[in-house]
Parts: sequence; C-alpha cells; structure tokens
Amino acid sequence: MGCGIFRAFALALATSGCCFFPAPDGDSDDADDTTEATTEAFTIDEVVFARGVSEQFELEGGPVTQFRANETVVHARVTIDGRPSSGHITMRWMWHEQQIAEASVDLSDVNGGLLFSVGQNTYVRGTLTLERLLYIGDGYHLVIVADGEELGNWSFEVLPPEGARPSRFISAQLYRSFDPQTGPSDPTTTFAPTETVYIVGQVALGHLSWFDADFTVNQQIDRSRSSGLIGQEGGGDPMNFVLRGEPGDGWPVGNHRATLTLNDNPAMSLPFTVAAN
Repeated sequence: MGCGIFRAFALALATSGCCFFPAPDGDSDDADDTTEATTEAFTIDEVVFARGVSEQFELEGGPVTQFRANETVVHARVTIDGRPSSGHITMRWMWHEQQIAEASVDLSDVNGGLLFSVGQNTYVRGTLTLERLLYIGDGYHLVIVADGEELGNWSFEVLPPEGARPSRFISAQLYRSFDPQTGPSDPTTTFAPTETVYIVGQVALGHLSWFDADFTVNQQIDRSRSSGLIGQEGGGDPMNFVLRGEPGDGWPVGNHRATLTLNDNPAMSLPFTVAAN
C-alpha cells in the first residue's frame, strides 16, 4: 500500500473520568455482531464504531461500519466485561499494516482503585481524528491490546463522499522520458540505475478517490519511491496522469515492478528491469 498521501494524524482518547464508565442497564444500541476477545485479565465483549459517543457512552446515531472519505472523525466504543481496577488498554488505529495513531489508558488511574460490581461492564471510548480519512477502502482497523497482549482487531470501511462520481483505471505504460509540453517518449521496461521511471496513462478519479504507484525493489516495497493522486471535487472524467519512480541514490540492478492501486484495489502491475550502465 502506498503511504505517501497520508498527512499527520492525531488520536484523542479521553483520559478523564469519563473514559471508563459503567454500562447503563438495558443499553439497546449495540451492533448485531458481537465479537468477544479474552485475555487473562480482560474480556472484550464488543467493539463498535459510531459517528459520536455521548458522555453516557451511548452511540449517537447507532453503530456504524462505514464512513465517508470526507469525514474526519471516527469514534469507537469498547465494552469490557466487568469492572477491572488495574491494567492497561491500548487502542492502535491502523491502515493495513501501517499504524496511524495510538493511545493507552491505565485502568487504575481512571478508576481510582474502586471495587467494581460483578456482572457489570466498563466502557472505553476512543476517537480517531484525521485531516480527512483520505483512503477509500476496507483497510482501516482498530487493534485492542491489553497489558501487551493483542486481543484482536475490528475493521471499518471508507466509502467515497456522497455524490462522488465513479472511478476507473484505464491504461498505463512505462517510459524513460516525459516532457510536460510533448508528453512521454521512449517506452521501455529496461532502465539505467540513475533514470527516473515514468508511469503514464489514463485514469478517472471521482472526488477523494486515490490512485497510487508503489515500487517493489528486489522483492521489497520501497515506500520512499511511492507517489499518488487524489480525485478532486467534481472529478470523474478520464484524465492523463504521470507518476514518477525517482532513482534516489540509484536503482539496484535487478528485476523490480511498479504496482498501481485504485481505491484499495489492484489496477495493474508493471514489471521492469534495471541494467548496469
């Protein structure tokens, strides 16, 4: 996955007395699918996402599994079985394998060492705040860790904004040269170590759709060479694009490839060879 498009992220996980809260009796807004995860100290009864969580830990508008790419906040409510008075809960917000935010809470600090009643629940509230969600797709997930032990992960999907036009990949080819006035020239799949790899083609990008080029160099993805585009508001018409794989300190001699991805879906793989000068 290309990571170059991400901006700086911040995670706000409430750490005041309201971060952990006894579950109200008869709570009726839980999601239908309940996932239980257990460690020696904790049992996670449920993790649900929402567009808001009230001070009483009720889900505002009910549980949500899908958000829009132009939304900027994702709320999560974690339900722990019982009322633990010690231990740590950590929320790790992920995009595929990339961690984008994390926050931890010490239960003894929040609960003040109080004795909790058997049979009741504890709520944890987490909030992921972004400049914008950016990446359309199903790669977002929340990992819950208790005292260093991963209990599981829960995912949500990001859809295009309301009214966004459909996106589609059309074509792409590798070139040795590109001029802004005349376009690409010298199509090839063989490059010198110091040459830029130009990927030129056509794609239709609806509003906030994303299109990335990742470069796999000697079987390893090199994030420093990734590049991409984001669809503009009102977009969706076919357009010409050029993405660059810069040589940096030099491409190593060998067989590599550029992988194009549109909205988290593979679009095309373009193998190429770097030969010694």
